[in-house]
Amino acid sequence: WPYLVDPFEFKSRVFKSLLKRSAALAYCKFLSPGDAQIMSAAVQRIFAGLRSSSTYRLSRSLASFRSPLPEINFPKDLSYPEYILSKCDRYPDRRAIVCANTGRGISYRDLRAGTASVASGLARLGFGRGDVMCLYSHNFPEYPTAMYGIMSAGGILTTANPDYTAAELANQLKDCKCKFLLTTKDKLAVAAEAAKASGCVKEIFLVDDKEPGTRCFKDLLDDDGKSNPSGSFKVDQDNDIAAILYSSGTTGLPKGVMLSHRNLVGNVEQSLTCVEYCEGEKLIGVLPFYHVYGQVPVLAFTFCYGYEIAIMTRFDPVKYLETLQNYKLTAIHIVPPILLFMAAHPMVEKYDLSALNKICCAAAPLRVETEDAFRKKFPNIDLTQGWGMTEISPVGSVTPLRQSQWRRQKRGSVGLLVPNMEIRVVDPDTGKDLGPGETGQFLVRGINVMKGYYGNPKATAESIDPEGWFATGDVGMVDQDAYLFISDRLKELIKVKGLQVAPAELEALLLDCPDVADAGVVAQPDERAGELPVAFVVRREGSRASEADIQRWVAERVAPHKRLEGGVRFIDAVPKAASGKILRKNLRAMLTEQA
Repeated sequence: WPYLVDPFEFKSRVFKSLLKRSAALAYCKFLSPGDAQIMSAAVQRIFAGLRSSSTYRLSRSLASFRSPLPEINFPKDLSYPEYILSKCDRYPDRRAIVCANTGRGISYRDLRAGTASVASGLARLGFGRGDVMCLYSHNFPEYPTAMYGIMSAGGILTTANPDYTAAELANQLKDCKCKFLLTTKDKLAVAAEAAKASGCVKEIFLVDDKEPGTRCFKDLLDDDGKSNPSGSFKVDQDNDIAAILYSSGTTGLPKGVMLSHRNLVGNVEQSLTCVEYCEGEKLIGVLPFYHVYGQVPVLAFTFCYGYEIAIMTRFDPVKYLETLQNYKLTAIHIVPPILLFMAAHPMVEKYDLSALNKICCAAAPLRVETEDAFRKKFPNIDLTQGWGMTEISPVGSVTPLRQSQWRRQKRGSVGLLVPNMEIRVVDPDTGKDLGPGETGQFLVRGINVMKGYYGNPKATAESIDPEGWFATGDVGMVDQDAYLFISDRLKELIKVKGLQVAPAELEALLLDCPDVADAGVVAQPDERAGELPVAFVVRREGSRASEADIQRWVAERVAPHKRLEGGVRFIDAVPKAASGKILRKNLRAMLTEQA
């Protein structure tokens, strides 16, 4: 297998620790016949010694390979915001941010100064190391300044979908023990209700003008910066948490993913080695900044290279195309539904997108048919894919554009593993390691794998084994050239336009409905959204609720992407295992039969 652990390195590792694993014998098949004979004899001698000791134990067969891209070093003494801003300092007079609606710009000097002011202002209010602050809003030009200011003060950033209901937001605020909350006037009523219900939020800040019971974010931006505490303490890059971002993981309700400063610094460095620098690049900030894709690949990559980004509040087809045209943007990060829109909608042809030359699509599976349609329509745009998730900070693989020897794209591939990462492909049922071209679950290990789930050691232990392997829940294969292909998900998670929906969350909600006796939720494929939630419902005795009744009841209590847009199917009983676990495989089969 290309890029499997190098045989010479293996020989060295064997005599240290790897021969304690039964996998040692399996490695011999990758050595020359002479080496294999020597190694086999060594294995037998060492195993014989180990068997006589009290510490001997056989662990699972292990066959991993590393990224073929060169290993990287990264600064290990900087906090994540200081790492980003130190790169920005090379371009103080360049425009970093422009508001797509108003044209108002923010320079890199302003970004640095604003971060210091926010950190100082927060410190004056008693916000410090280990405190959590939530950003609950759509994109706005000072969003990055708020993010980096929170971290520079020693605090922990958490972000929330601005479409969350008060109950959904309150759950997150309470779970991460959030102290301060930043929002916008149009979201204030929901934010205030959630803050009160959480019992932990002490202050609410408004991006807009001050309202009774709130503070104005502008006051933080106007702070003189003299109380900025970032230089008064040394960040423990490996253990200090920079962000708690919520993900449903492989199953269940949303959990707080703890990303350390090392996770984020390391992942940006891992990714930048694969992306070529292009002078004068201009990007669009249309993806939501509350999502890790918006925070790291969109914002961090842009700032590290001194590029300019035009920030949109949220996606609007006309405004999106106008922004691409009017600002002559050259590169964009998007998700499959936006790529489908560009490939299929006749409106797109009315706009001049001639400046656009690069697109990276990630966050959800991209259908090969959509990829082909886009390439046919825009043959001069370099379309690449990436793969990742919140738990790996988030980038796991990219299609490299920097190293010329790797400048290769494969149809349907999400690229190569980023540097300093290892991956295993294992049989989902047996845990057996698989080889190239064989399909199984991806397990990954590297500097970008999260610290764990906040306040949830059980979920952490179920996701990361003692050797550091994180079970991604994604199913795919690695080909002979080390390119990754994603084919399926073991996860119960539903992806609606790149946003996560946990079936268990909707099921728990449905059981509160007076018309529902039992329910199971699965994903239904959808060309535009990727997937949509569909519920299989058992009515309570005497209920005559319709599909529309159930959909309406749910819609009043969840964010738009969690609504049952896939529909409601009424059944006599939800299929379950003896343990009581819902058999989603059976529900998916029923969905297929009804199609």
